[in-house]
Amino acid sequence: MPRRLLAGSLVPALMLAFTALAGQAAAQPLTVASSGVGGLGPDTPFTRAAVAAALPGYRVVKGRGMSEGEPFPLFEARRHGRTVLRVMAARDGRRVGKVSVDGPGAETAGGVRVLSLIHI
Repeated sequence: MPRRLLAGSLVPALMLAFTALAGQAAAQPLTVASSGVGGLGPDTPFTRAAVAAALPGYRVVKGRGMSEGEPFPLFEARRHGRTVLRVMAARDGRRVGKVSVDGPGAETAGGVRVLSLIHI
């Protein structure tokens, strides 16, 4: 009898785990181009909702950066617990201005993987 209970509770747990992994695997490599990174471009509003919508499959959270001793807001796009992108505002503070590729998952249209600061 105990084996049936274990099997009965194990199957739903495994299904849940595979479903969670499948959801994370949905993110495609981000394409880096002169027009932007992934779905981010110079017209993307600098809001968490707009950044998250432009980066499906990534968890977008608020963050803070420092420049010359001054803090500034940014968003971090995370995948599998690692920060992949840091998204910074343009000078007007209302739209995306810079994207720092800080982890794996971004490549050029030709398939070259990159880790660099992209001004858009």
